[in-house]
Amino acid sequence: MTIRSIHHIVLFFRDVPRARAWYERVGFRHVRGHHGMEWFALGDAPDAPEVMLHPTDAPSPGDTVLHARVADVDALFRHVVAQGLVPADHQRPEAILAEPVVRPWGAREFELDDPEGHRWAFTQS
Repeated sequence: MTIRSIHHIVLFFRDVPRARAWYERVGFRHVRGHHGMEWFALGDAPDAPEVMLHPTDAPSPGDTVLHARVADVDALFRHVVAQGLVPADHQRPEAILAEPVVRPWGAREFELDDPEGHRWAFTQS
């Protein structure tokens, strides 16, 4: 028995349509919707894992941090800024980023919080 990969991640939102618009602005590829839930692919492979936006009336359950591997972090950074989103760095929350940050281990990344406060780190190693 082997666990091959993540099938999908479920994130809960009080306003799924607002969250869907945010994920589309970032550049996630919408896959399907069903009864208020929305799925987005995490990659281009036919069996790529997905993130599901699930409706809830409950407050956000707490901090969630997801790291997504990207091929060109600079291009994604420029894209999200052009979409009016504000990239962040958890190590310097007051800083306004002009480009992705370089971590001591060599990764280049930036972070975005979705409408419910789930933090996405977009990383290029």
